[in-house]
Amino acid sequence: MKKTYKIGFFGAIIYIIFELFLLFSGYSFHIYSSIIAFGVNSFLLLIIVAYSIISEFNKNNNASFINDLKSGIQTTAIYSIIIALFIFSYYTWINPEYPLLKKQQWIELTQDEDHMNKLAQEHIKSNPELYDGKSEGDLIDMQEQNIIDTMKPSKSLPMTLFSLMLLGIFYSFFITAFNRLILSRI
Repeated sequence: MKKTYKIGFFGAIIYIIFELFLLFSGYSFHIYSSIIAFGVNSFLLLIIVAYSIISEFNKNNNASFINDLKSGIQTTAIYSIIIALFIFSYYTWINPEYPLLKKQQWIELTQDEDHMNKLAQEHIKSNPELYDGKSEGDLIDMQEQNIIDTMKPSKSLPMTLFSLMLLGIFYSFFITAFNRLILSRI
């Protein structure tokens, strides 16, 4: 197995352990646990992509820019696939009440009608063409429907896979450029 794949695999294992720690410690049902998990997930992806690119660059000092990108994207691909499958399994079998509780928590946040109507009016004023013919109530209903759709396991797999791949590709470009322009000259 290539080193870049191993790095992605071990990064995914670390995140899975973190997520299971949240579950077994009881913190997974906290309202902000998903935000913390997203932050840890993103930071861990950044670290493993950076480690992969820098270690491959140091191993093959004359490697091309494309080889550096390829290293980061390979690491990202393995990490993204494993995490997306884990999230699907987590929502389906490991903790099936999690999506239901998160839906309920997020919908409760939208129940403050005065605050939500004010936000909806601001959105309508900021982009009237997009929300043409829609009322504040329509926007609130759309938000609640988006919350319900987002927490379905069948939707979480492609969304997680796509977002992690996109973020990992961005990190790969950024780290490769940073490494070649700054770190390699130090």
